[in-house]
Amino acid sequence: MLDRKAFVTVWDESFGTLPRPLLLRERFKDRWFRIHSLPEGERHAETRREHQILLLRHNRLQASLFADDKWVIIITAGDSTWPPDQPRQNSLSQHPDNWHWQSFPSEAWDPKSPQINIYARLAPWKPGNFDMLISLAAEDRIDGLIILGLHSRRLYMPYDGGADAVLGDPAEAQDFKRNFFEYLSPREDGL
Repeated sequence: MLDRKAFVTVWDESFGTLPRPLLLRERFKDRWFRIHSLPEGERHAETRREHQILLLRHNRLQASLFADDKWVIIITAGDSTWPPDQPRQNSLSQHPDNWHWQSFPSEAWDPKSPQINIYARLAPWKPGNFDMLISLAAEDRIDGLIILGLHSRRLYMPYDGGADAVLGDPAEAQDFKRNFFEYLSPREDGL
């Protein structure tokens, strides 16, 4: 299994930045792409059928991203008003297997701003395993969720409206864009 030190080494060697989806998207523009959860860029599922479409799209992307992974790392952002070693029990970031990875100011320019506490845990990969997490992100009930394929070193970052992915290299990102073209934004910038 992976210990904390090994995980930090994997993260630093692969990404070398804070575990924040926006920062990762900006840093790896050439390896990044985004899918929309629903046709025509609809942000939120309003019916049961739309929720099924949303889960189908996200699971299809995850199955491709993590096809060679047996394990993934779930990275979550904790409530910045609580100490990192005493998490609230009702917070998703406070899974019993989580360990505190790091904390940083929520406003980079203001070190006195509330801290964002980042947690990580190892989880087995299998299709459908993270439907609850996808649903919570799609409903904008959590943010900052990142799933890292331990072997592939690919990132999956769902949010309300879709998911961002960071691949191993630009050619791989282009292959994924071709495979998921019907889920992509028509905008030139991919947003």
